Formats: sequence, structure tokens, C-alpha cells
Amino acid sequence: MSLHDAISAYAAAGWHPLPLPPGKKTPPPSGFSGEHGRDAGPAELADWAQRFPQDANVALRMPEGVLGIDVDGYGDKPGAASLAGLVAQHGPLPPTWVSTSRGSEHGPGSSAIAFYRVPPGRRFPGVLEAGIEAIQRHHRYAVVAPSVHPEGREYRWYAPDGQPSPRPPNFGEIPALPEPWLAGLPADTQGPRGQVSDEAGSAWLGALMAAEAANAEACPVVIDTVLDAPARLNDGTSRHDTMNALVYRLVAQAAAGHRGFAHALPLLRQQWEKLDLDAENAERRAAAEFERMLTGAACKVAAKHPDGPASGDPCRIAADLKAQPGSGAGVPEADPLEGLEAAVFGASDRLQAIRQAARSRLVSPWAVLGCVLARVIAETPVPVVLPPTVGGDASLNLAVALVGPSGVGKSSSDKVARDLLAGAPVGNGALCSAVAVNNRIRPKVLGAGSGEGIVQSFLEWVEIPLPARSPNPGAARPKVWKLRAKPNSLLVVDEIERVAAVNSRSGATLGPILRNALTGDDLSTSNATRERDREVPAMAYRFAAIAGVQPELSGILLDDASAGTPQRWAWLPVTDANAADEDDMPEWPGPLVWLPVLHGEAGTDGRTRVQLPGEARLAIREAHRARLRNLDRGQNLDGHALLTRTKLAAALAFLHGEADVSLELWELAGRVMEVSDRTREDCVQVLARATHERSVARGRQLGVQDQVREDTRAGLLVPRLAALIWQMVQQHNAGERAADAKHEPGEGCTGRCLSRALRRHGGAEHRDAARDEAERHGWIRNAGDDTRTRWVPGPSKPATETVTREVLA
Repeated sequence: MSLHDAISAYAAAGWHPLPLPPGKKTPPPSGFSGEHGRDAGPAELADWAQRFPQDANVALRMPEGVLGIDVDGYGDKPGAASLAGLVAQHGPLPPTWVSTSRGSEHGPGSSAIAFYRVPPGRRFPGVLEAGIEAIQRHHRYAVVAPSVHPEGREYRWYAPDGQPSPRPPNFGEIPALPEPWLAGLPADTQGPRGQVSDEAGSAWLGALMAAEAANAEACPVVIDTVLDAPARLNDGTSRHDTMNALVYRLVAQAAAGHRGFAHALPLLRQQWEKLDLDAENAERRAAAEFERMLTGAACKVAAKHPDGPASGDPCRIAADLKAQPGSGAGVPEADPLEGLEAAVFGASDRLQAIRQAARSRLVSPWAVLGCVLARVIAETPVPVVLPPTVGGDASLNLAVALVGPSGVGKSSSDKVARDLLAGAPVGNGALCSAVAVNNRIRPKVLGAGSGEGIVQSFLEWVEIPLPARSPNPGAARPKVWKLRAKPNSLLVVDEIERVAAVNSRSGATLGPILRNALTGDDLSTSNATRERDREVPAMAYRFAAIAGVQPELSGILLDDASAGTPQRWAWLPVTDANAADEDDMPEWPGPLVWLPVLHGEAGTDGRTRVQLPGEARLAIREAHRARLRNLDRGQNLDGHALLTRTKLAAALAFLHGEADVSLELWELAGRVMEVSDRTREDCVQVLARATHERSVARGRQLGVQDQVREDTRAGLLVPRLAALIWQMVQQHNAGERAADAKHEPGEGCTGRCLSRALRRHGGAEHRDAARDEAERHGWIRNAGDDTRTRWVPGPSKPATETVTREVLA
């Protein structure tokens, strides 16, 4: 059966067909599946039937009121046994239509999807029992005939009598799920994760348009969305799908606080109206279609931002973070963390609960978030990996540095995170307990030990069975190191200096093994005997780390920049400027109702790859191109920044019950990385000050630097150099020493003039300090503008005795 015939048959039978690449289970067309997907209309179905290969696979999104019970009973999968247990509890299921790729001429076998009608609006958890998952309208879809499984098997339909059927069932042929099953199966208590009605979405959109100032300039992120549209609309893929994604992207950006939506929306609409579509697709040019896209996007985004867009443009916040102090902008400085905190913790109810939990126990929300994300990654199954955007697959292994002085709650933050993730799922007790046991991984928790200890945490010492006809059955059985069934480990260290102490021992391997573990590389240790050698293959284990870092001791990580250590960590503060007063402390919100995400079926290589939005893939590739072209010289601390951001985005997705990273979560991870960069830079500055202070102290002690010695003796070096700068500025402004000046009198001195004033006196290296000193006393002032700096005499001048050259001789 061709794709054209399959789509026609399924649509006529009342199903919602979706085309997939030939021989694959993903991806479906964007915007037509999942919580926020919409059903394809006749135009989209006709377009897919023409545009996709005729041997493409086909998936069905469930109609409202249909449940697919997906039982995995092959190999060692427990689905068949779990189904038997449910039948014993709730009674037999009526015969129904079944789809599978593992059946035969004699029947569908024990691994199949059985379809039943349920009350419209009734939602079930993703996992009904160990080895049994629910396929619903808002979650997952069913791959069906005439599709071909990635392993080469053909999908078939089986009628209620167990015989293969050449046709799919009509909607009316699906039997109802018996009442005891409806009553016995747990309900999904979380409810829809996000789409409001068309009326509510339109009202939200109107409020967004009214709230944005008409003259608000578009920020770089919004500008990129508009500039990206022409190329994406002409890249050979579905223009309708592409524009739908662009509109959603723009609305999501506006909700996140990015400015310029009112200006950018008409530009996107113009791009849509200019498309040269043939007559068959002419309806897509209509303004009504664009409005449908816009309303659909607003309905999805409004559910996540019911109170309107976030306050504070993230682009402006990022610019403030990078701005140098004293830039002369005239705007009162605000703590950039406040804007980032609002943007991150206001993004979802789950993140708000994390912030409330932290403040209820007087610890930093950022530190608790970091610990939660590290623990989420630690519980993620090993086969789940990041896709090969550059090179091969990348590991999700993550490390979080909790930065702050001793005694402010680094270890307490992790205790709060542990309590937050300790919650049991809500619903039928026995059933949910089984789900929790079968799906939750408890990582092995490690302290500050040796590198060998990390490697050994993924292994177990097991006996090798003797042959059945062993000549010496009583002999001792040899033992070998074998990978644990669930090789997940979590390193928790209160203070990073403990790691340094271990690493300083002779022959220590902790540093290299820690670096390799965070990238999922091979791990191995060699010992005196072969029996004690340990090896763990690359990408065969899961590892996360949480370590407290005092800024003064952060050099333990930062000094290893050339080896890539600091870039592999997310740096989050344990201090909290907004810690609540005693009377304002919030109540503990209770643990999060969270279980690890059920990821899709693994590929033929056994791995499941987390899907990333196109914007993330583009950013990663562009950054890598810059490194290949050697355009990022001097950026040693940012070499792995986007990889760390991708890991954080994946952790945020898993925390929110999503298996893949959306554009919103990618941008959210970018804000967390802004906090990380800022926190790490604070550590760099602390170390730089400490280095300077040690150098000055050493100079004072040894007396090897004349300038430092003079400063120690009289404390007059910088003021005298500042006086010489004033003298040069005064003379040039009055037209004296014209041959020495490179500008007209009255134009003001440049930085060269200041350096020239000090060079002949051996003080040029102190120019900036002397210039700041002169400006602070009002001896000089900057009369330039944003494009240039020009120094002219200020309202005051130094004392006469300060201006003496002999002291510098």
C-alpha cells in the first residue's frame, strides 16, 4: 500500500495519520502530535501524500476518546506478565483490533498495541504497569501498517478474532474499555500540560500586543527569527510546517520577555503572503490561515505563561551582565540575577516550587536547581544520549559547582534537592509503586575518593561460572569486573579541596578520570595485578557530580582550563540576596511528583537520542565552526559552554516530563548558563585579586620591584603618576608641547598621551590606575562620547608638591 492510499484509508476510517521517514519511527511533521499538536486538515494530508516518499512509514495520533494499551512482552520485557496481573485484578479485556510488527499468520503474539474507547478527556499516566505504556491523544502515537520497523519487520493489523487484516479498523469498530478497568487504572493527576481555548489564547495575545510599547526596538533574538524565515521557507521542506514553527517561536520569545514582537509579526506575515504557492495550496496564502497559526501558538504559549510575558528582556539582561562597571550609561545598576531568577523560576510551576522549597529552608534557589538537575541526570538511563550534532553522540553526564563561602548551605542545598525528588507518584498505590520501582534508578552515591573508586562504582566483582563438565568442579571460581546492570553514579563533595587533596597524592588518577567521566569517555585504571585492573567502556555509564566550591579555592577547577575541566561544570551561587525574612518565609511546597521520563524505543545501536530544536543545533555548529577556524582564540573557559548548556536543557526537559528539548527549554538553559558564566567570572576575579595581593605582598617582602617598594614606603606612587597625567593634559589643552601632542589644543588627550606622560618615568604599566586616580580627584575628566575618549582638565588640580619627577627617577 502506498503512502497516498494509506493516508486516504486511515482518514476515511476516522484516524489521524502522520507520515514518518521510511523505516523509522521519528520524526513526525512538526506541530501535529503531542500535548500541543493539532489535527491535520485535508490540505495537509494531501500535501504529505504528495511530498513524502510513497514507502514512508505511517503513524496514528489517537482520536479523542481512544486509548492504545502498548504491551512489550518480547525477550525479557515484563509486559505480558504485567498484563496478566491486571487481568486478574480487573477482569478480562474484550477482543479488539491490534497492531504489531511482531505477529505472525497465527496471531499478534504478546507484544502489540490494543485499542479501546475511553471517555473523552480521560487521561492516563504514560506507564500503566511495568512493560505496559499508554498511547493517548496527548502522548505518543502508534506506528502502524504499512510501515516497516527499523529492524525490518512489517507492521500488521489484526482483527478481534486474531486474524491478520488487510484494512485498518473504523473508529466505530473499537470496543469500549470495561468499567472495572476504567476504575482500576490510575488517572493522570497532572492534567494537560498546556493549551488554553482559542478564546483565552486570543485574549492573551491581545494583552501581549497591548503591553508592548509601539516603539519598542526588537532584540537580537527576535530579529534573528525574522531574518531566518526566508531561508527556512525555501529549504525544500513543508512551508506550512516551517511558518507554523516560526510563528510559535516568535510568540514563545515574546512570552519569555524578548522585545519587538509587535514589529516582527507583520514581517513574518508578509513572508507568508509572498510565498509562491501553487493553486492546490492557495488557501495557505490566506490571512485566515496565518491567523490560525498565530492563535494556535498563543493557545500553547499562554498555558505556560498565564500571567503574560516575563518581565525583563533576556537580551538586555545578558548585555547588562557583560557591561563593564562605570560605563557612563546613567542607569542605576540592578542585580542581573534578579531578572534571570524571574525568567527561570517563573517559567513553570515546577521551577516555582523549587524556588519556594529553597527559600522555605534558607538556601539558594540556584543551588537547589543545580542539585535537582544533577540528580535528574544521575537517574537517567545510560542509553539516553545527546545526538551527534558535531562528531558523534555526546554524553549527558553533568557536573554542578555550588559556589560560595564556607557555611552558607552548599550541602544543605543538595539535601533540599533530595527531599524534592523523593516524592512518590500520585494515584493507585500498588500500581504506582510498581511503576516507581521499575522506572526509577537509584544512583550509587560517592564521596571524595580516588579515581579508581569512581571507575569501580560502575562495576561489580562477579564469579565466572565453571563449565558444565569441569574436570575440577570444586575449584575456586575465578572473578572478573563486570558492568553493573544500572551503572549510574553520583559524586557529592562538600568542598572541592577534598578532591584536590586526593588528586595531589602520588599516582592519583582522580583528575583525569573525573574529566573523562563528564564526557562519557573510556575509564580505566591499571594496578599491580591484572585482576585489579578496571575498565569501563565509553558511553556505557551515567555520571553526575555536585561539589561545593569556595571562590578562593576555585583555582582547583579553573587552573585546569587547558584540559577542559572548568568548561564541563555549571557554576551556580549558594548565596541568595533575596533570602526571605523570618516573617516572610514561604511554606515547604512538598516533594515534586516526579518520575524519570520514559524515553522512546532505542535504535539498532541500543541508544535513544534526545531531540534538539533547530536553533540549538545551529548554535552548536556555528560555535564549532568558529573553533575550527581558530576564531575564538583566548576563550578557553567557553570551549564546552554549549555542550554544558545542552545537558542543562535536557535535564530541564526530563524534570518537566519531556523526553526532548524544546526551544523554550533551550533558551531557559541559556539563562541558567548566564548565571553560570557570571558566577564563574566572579571566581576568576576573586583569584585575580588574590594573585595580585600575593604579588604585592611578595614585592613588599623581597623588595625586588622599585615601584612596589616606593608604594610601600610612602604610598605616593599612583598619586604622583596621576599628577603627571594631569600635567600632560593641562599642557596639551593649553597648546604647550604641541610637537608632543597628536591632536589640536582643546580637543582633549587620548590614551596615548597618558601613556607618553608616564613612559619616560617608568610608570606606563600603572597608566589605568593613575588615570582612575586623577579622574577620582577631579584633576581630569572625560569630554568624549560613546565612540571615543578625550581627557581634558577637571575642576581641581593636585597639590604642588605632588608633581615632582625626582621621586620617579
